Amino acid sequence: MFEWEEPGAHERLEDSKLEAVSDNNLELVNEILEDISPLVNKDENIAELVGILKEPHFQSLLEAHDIVASKCYDSPPSSPEVNNSSVNNQIVPVDAIRILGIHKRAGEPLVFVKCHFDYNPYNDNLIPCKEAGLKFSKGEILQIVNREDPNWWQVEFDRHEIQIYEEVAKMPPFQRKTLVLIGAQGVGRRSLKNRFIVLNPTRFGTTVPLGKE
Repeated sequence: MFEWEEPGAHERLEDSKLEAVSDNNLELVNEILEDISPLVNKDENIAELVGILKEPHFQSLLEAHDIVASKCYDSPPSSPEVNNSSVNNQIVPVDAIRILGIHKRAGEPLVFVKCHFDYNPYNDNLIPCKEAGLKFSKGEILQIVNREDPNWWQVEFDRHEIQIYEEVAKMPPFQRKTLVLIGAQGVGRRSLKNRFIVLNPTRFGTTVPLGKE
């Protein structure tokens, strides 16, 4: 997908950079899939290739490559030193962001999960002690405090004052509902995604940077 830019001289080799050959690799792969998919039942190698090309991780990799290849990332202009403060003889911009760390004690699991359904232990016939169960509602954040029992984890409601990232865990394989956004390359998909989030924030969401209001 990349080729080296030919340097002018040997001593300028360090100035060479990678340039993308094309920025529509995902489109090309989808066209290939359309051509070879009818042959899946006739050749095992084609079936294996189709499976690889349809993998979400592979598709995401191609999409990320195309996005990077279609844009120019230049170095930002130098920030003016006017109205900047000095800390330990170093210039610090006045709008510098302070990153707050989370204190984690040794042996304490730091895992948070978001509930995607309502649960009431008194309606669960499998829980051995209904009084020990925790009732929660869809959208609430729970902190995992003990995972020694593989079937019954101990949790508590998240009471953190600052917003943190919600941990994502690998789920067992099951039939997932797929939402396909169709449109021109790099045009309209982000707006459509944001529209989904605005219309139904309980079902759709995206990552939120730490400290963003």
